[in-house]
Amino acid sequence: MDAIVGGNHIQLWCVQGEAIRDAVLQSQYLKLICTDEKNRLKNIIFSKHRDQFLITRVLVRTALSFNNPHIHPSQWEFATNKHGRPTVSYPVLSTKLFFSISHTNDFIVVAVSLDKEIGVDVECLRNMREYIDIAKEYFSAHEVEQLLSLPRNEQRARFFVLWTLKEAYVKARGKGLSLPLDEFEFSFPTPSLIKARLDSSGNENSEIWEFWTIQPKSQYFISLAKMNNDRDTFQNIFMYESTPLMSRVEVNYPIIMQSDPIDIVLV
Repeated sequence: MDAIVGGNHIQLWCVQGEAIRDAVLQSQYLKLICTDEKNRLKNIIFSKHRDQFLITRVLVRTALSFNNPHIHPSQWEFATNKHGRPTVSYPVLSTKLFFSISHTNDFIVVAVSLDKEIGVDVECLRNMREYIDIAKEYFSAHEVEQLLSLPRNEQRARFFVLWTLKEAYVKARGKGLSLPLDEFEFSFPTPSLIKARLDSSGNENSEIWEFWTIQPKSQYFISLAKMNNDRDTFQNIFMYESTPLMSRVEVNYPIIMQSDPIDIVLV
């Protein structure tokens, strides 16, 4: 069932970029983006990355217009804060929409939330020999200890789960890497439960965050972070596979982990 995003809704829009190579469709996409986006597109060297940029920008616009049908996708204007977080600058909406963008290889995701900050990150579970070194540099000591305690064949997947959770939270906070990744941490008391200890600098004590990790395919992880002040409000995640301007199919990717808001600890 389609849902216009509400206070207890998250929309997760997904595109497999490799599926969009139609020249006619891409020419329609070019009509939707602004002059600045077109200039940025021209400066991208590789065609694969140009396609990814174009599809991402159009996916944002069509996802926002799905929730505001009276606004044409080409009418949206955007601004970024000093850390690069994008927001809607025009039109001025009666209730603010938040969105977050991520992509890896040919998988593109956009998360949309009403009136509450949200962050999303997607990563491909690729072979990467140096993931332990990266963890030691960016993760908390406790996270590294947990990672190394796992059987070796489980460590790489856990690394990418941790990385996507951290990136999603940083994006939701809108502070970029000015929020050090080792100053907050995640643990997993059970295989499906996320427990977070968050840096509360700049936050009110009433702020509550929720987290989810989704596995759309065996080689991909998507993590979401959303502020939720109401512990009693259940968050519904509506997931769509989309070809912008062409098709939208509701899907039900497995949520493999999620947090209990009561267990979030602000330190």
